[in-house]
Amino acid sequence: MIAMSGNPVWEGAVSLTVDFYFDRPKAQKKAIYKTTKPDVDKLVRSIADALTGIVFGDDAQVVQMTCRKAYGSPARAEIQVREL
Repeated sequence: MIAMSGNPVWEGAVSLTVDFYFDRPKAQKKAIYKTTKPDVDKLVRSIADALTGIVFGDDAQVVQMTCRKAYGSPARAEIQVREL
């Protein structure tokens, strides 16, 4: 990760905020939030697992989490991690 290049992983408590954006199906023209699979808890778990050893030492350090799934283009995940 560019944001951590050369810096050691964080060892204390961290906060994780993730916004997942998905392409909007044609039938959902007015919907803002994605209410179908994949489940938001499984999505955010995969992000926490991916950041382990890169940003923080263990995903058990995540003590606060905010996440949502919505429609937006392009499809993406926007991730913020903060030391507490």
